Amino acid sequence: MTELTLILLRLALWLLPGVLGLLGVRAWVRGRGRVGQGLLLAGLVAALLVRPLPLGLVLLVLGALAGWPTGRRAPHQ
Repeated sequence: MTELTLILLRLALWLLPGVLGLLGVRAWVRGRGRVGQGLLLAGLVAALLVRPLPLGLVLLVLGALAGWPTGRRAPHQ
């Protein structure tokens, strides 16, 4: 593997907890509780894989906070 490939893999692994946290909270807010719980659980597992450990958990929390509605109504489909 080249150095660029390793950098891209690490970047993807860092982004995964945040994205799963965002999608999990958005699904939970829209009434899809089991889907949201599954995504948040997967985000937690991905956060535990990120080194250093606190970084993955911080990214998961930041993604979850980004998915939380802020004052405006969450659109229902």
